[in-house]
Amino acid sequence: METSTRIVKNTSYLYIKMIVNLLISLYTARVFLNTLGASDYGLYTLIAGTIFMFGFLQDTLSRSTLRYLCYYKAKNDFLLQKKVYSISIVLHLIISFVIALNLILIADFLFSGFLNIEPSRIHAARYVYYFMIVSFSFTVMSVPYDSILNANEDMFYYSVIGIIESLMRLVLAIWLPYVGMDKLVFYSLFLSLITIFSLVVKRIYCYRKYEECQFSMSLFDKTLAKQMTSYAGWNFLTSITSLISFNSMPLLLNNFFSTVVNAAQGIAAQVNGILMVFSSNLLKALNPTITRSGGINDTEKAMRFSITGSKLSFLITCFLSVPIIIECRYILKLWLVNVPEWASVFCALLLIRSLANQLITVYAECIYASDNIKNYCIVKGILNLIPIFLVYLCFKMGAAPYSIYVVLFICWELLGGAVIIYYNKKMYRLDIPFYLRHLVFPCIGILVVGLVTGFLINALLTESIFRLILNIILPTLIVASLSWLYILDVEERTLFIKMTDKIVSYSKKTIYHD
Repeated sequence: METSTRIVKNTSYLYIKMIVNLLISLYTARVFLNTLGASDYGLYTLIAGTIFMFGFLQDTLSRSTLRYLCYYKAKNDFLLQKKVYSISIVLHLIISFVIALNLILIADFLFSGFLNIEPSRIHAARYVYYFMIVSFSFTVMSVPYDSILNANEDMFYYSVIGIIESLMRLVLAIWLPYVGMDKLVFYSLFLSLITIFSLVVKRIYCYRKYEECQFSMSLFDKTLAKQMTSYAGWNFLTSITSLISFNSMPLLLNNFFSTVVNAAQGIAAQVNGILMVFSSNLLKALNPTITRSGGINDTEKAMRFSITGSKLSFLITCFLSVPIIIECRYILKLWLVNVPEWASVFCALLLIRSLANQLITVYAECIYASDNIKNYCIVKGILNLIPIFLVYLCFKMGAAPYSIYVVLFICWELLGGAVIIYYNKKMYRLDIPFYLRHLVFPCIGILVVGLVTGFLINALLTESIFRLILNIILPTLIVASLSWLYILDVEERTLFIKMTDKIVSYSKKTIYHD
């Protein structure tokens, strides 16, 4: 199958899953917030963030597993694919056990004053903490199967599992208000069961469909394991510094403010997460192609797909984000009713950060497609740690909570982005003037035009449904028109049309089948 056609097909599957998940998430987030209350919802967000800050190891080994699976798949070396799978299973079991054990050992420290939690909720918080450890452990153990699905570009089954998980969360949202026990504890327990279910079905499917999923200790190649762990080791530096820095932010908010501010951050993260699924689905479909091209030094192909992927992911995110940034306060009020303080400001700033990130994230994947990532990881790791100290100093001097997003934007999107582009020039001969002229400047230009249009409407009209609808339609039309005329070339327009046609076609088939 032609590469672009395969990407379009896989992206279409992922977008159908995303649409279903989006509709369910919009409902469940409101139910969970109103049922649990802002304080308990913030408490859950705080604990989940504390645990999942250890997810750097999951991210590290996932990238390592996917990179080597794609590399040997491009070389048609089936035996080495099986060896990568067996090594990955062993490594993830060890990582899961070690992290779970350490999290259990530090539990008393966290709940003895380190976390700012109301005394009456300490008991419930402990239950949440242990359920989250279970959830995290099973998530780590599912990484080899996610990598297998991604390397084989089996996005149909991946999407089906995602939809089932969302339907289970919908069941939880419907059930939760009628639960007699502590609702926060039940909420955490049910989410852990969803994670276990996901691992089981992925394992069964991969084992039955893909021959490379044949675990055996005899396939544990020490030389290959050393290569994978060496690659993962440098990636580990970037991942640990990035995730510790990002996940330290809820702890800093909690220590300087309260769990209600954590709830606001949780809402902002959820809104951002829902919207970023659009662009991340495109990236997930592109990743195997970029990884194979970069791994076998097909520089021209890697760069071509990188700029196309960056354009499409930015524009998709821009269409969705601009109306929300403009009408954030009103949308959250309609959606949640009880909106935590700072939630609208957090949402707007986080979406702006994510928009900027679309211009560099595909190029970061190009760097990881190579096995020469040492120097990049060292520089990026240093940059990743800077926000912790800057945010602490800002809060110590009395800065507002939104300072977090300003500092992260400067350190990660601006400085970190410059590092990514520098290493793409060094490794893949990226033409920086071409990159700026055909991607960065046009994208920033249409974003500014869209936002200015919306804020002018806000200045002329009072807050209302009519103004919301106008801010959805007019800026989106302007952004879409300018994008089509000035950003996308002929090949990219064709790819976009194919993608849209496929999504509509598969959606109709799904509806008629049901």
